[in-house]
Amino acid sequence: GEAGKTSLQRGLRYGAPRPAEKDERTVQLDITTLPIGEGSNQVLFSMWDLGGQVHYASLLQPYIVTGSLYLLLVPAYDVPELEAKYEVLLGRWLDYLQAGAPGAVVQLVLTHCDYHLRR
Repeated sequence: GEAGKTSLQRGLRYGAPRPAEKDERTVQLDITTLPIGEGSNQVLFSMWDLGGQVHYASLLQPYIVTGSLYLLLVPAYDVPELEAKYEVLLGRWLDYLQAGAPGAVVQLVLTHCDYHLRR
């Protein structure tokens, strides 16, 4: 949780940042549709915001399937902090993806870029 997945999804939908509050964290899964383009050129993207809390891990595996683009959000922490939290922030997600969708396309997205300004 708190990687910025819900905030990114809202920003894409509304065209402007709309950060999620702590009490708005995703519970297991939130599915939204994002229309891109207009008329006959319009394409609908289905965005699946998977809850990032560790206690949801066993519930997420059925939603991880082949044929999807996965955005893996990583907070812009200092390198020592990222290394210390690697397993929680990246490692477990890469393991889930490898187990459920081997060879999946994964795009890393850097979030919380204002982290150093808030310290």
